[in-house]
Amino acid sequence: MKKILLLTYLLGFISCTEEELPSQPVVYDGDLEIRSLSDLKDIAEKGYTSINGVLAIHYTNEVEDFSLLKNLKEVSGLIIRYNDNLQSLKGLENIEEVGFLEIESNIKLKELTGLENLKSVTKILSIKDNDQLGSLGGLKALISLKEQFVLFDNRSLTNLHGLEQLQEAQQMLITNNINLKSLEGLENLNESADIRVYSNDSLVDFCALSNFMNNKGEADSFVALMNAFNPTKTDFDDNKCAWVP
Repeated sequence: MKKILLLTYLLGFISCTEEELPSQPVVYDGDLEIRSLSDLKDIAEKGYTSINGVLAIHYTNEVEDFSLLKNLKEVSGLIIRYNDNLQSLKGLENIEEVGFLEIESNIKLKELTGLENLKSVTKILSIKDNDQLGSLGGLKALISLKEQFVLFDNRSLTNLHGLEQLQEAQQMLITNNINLKSLEGLENLNESADIRVYSNDSLVDFCALSNFMNNKGEADSFVALMNAFNPTKTDFDDNKCAWVP
């Protein structure tokens, strides 16, 4: 009887120990490319937690999200472009920092779900030509863009809600988003050396930048051209940050 109890105890102890052991990191050194659902499955099966290189997911027509990459926690750079059936970025929730992130020409991408824990991009964040992208809400944790933020030709965006935590973006280029009406979402931006807002045909409300404009340094640049309204520093000083027809 004692032997049976001892064996039961030992088996239970071994089982608990195995469950409590942390999973070991699986690191890939180099760049990886995904051009099909099959490629995505192959990489997912390897269970990479870290990629010391660029992960390019592009030119796919079967991939709807990245849920198979749920183990991925670190990657030097991400390129996500020309994925014709991509619906969301689900599966990237464990990534908190990335060197650069490019999201371009994903014709069915409506939101950035999956990036909710991304806090910092150390180089460039580029979001271009995503015709159905209507929200930046997936970027709700983003605090810092160390080099450049490019927002270009996203036809369904009407505001920048989702960027409320953003405090630093060394350069911002917001261009040719034809239905963008307001910069709401940038209220907490307090550090940028260069903000350029060009050719957004519907843009009339810059008031989210009031905090930045009131505190910007002499060397910091702000230029608005060819938008529906193009305020100057003097306009901000006079509380004329939006145009009301």
